Amino acid sequence: MYLLNPPIWYLKSTINNLKVLHQATHMRDQQKLREQPPTSSDDQDVYSCWIDYFSDAINSNSTQTEE
Repeated sequence: MYLLNPPIWYLKSTINNLKVLHQATHMRDQQKLREQPPTSSDDQDVYSCWIDYFSDAINSNSTQTEE
């Protein structure tokens, strides 16, 4: 996406869609494993880290363009 130089709302929309998909997958997995306590896998930690990183980048970029 970076090379395409899309408007900021494209990036925000993509990140928000990824968040929704991740939440839905996480909820589905929790329903399957109700009897077991929820555990955090390495993949989930990495995913959360990158989503937070890109969300912060988009939010800081949008505040800079508004100024």
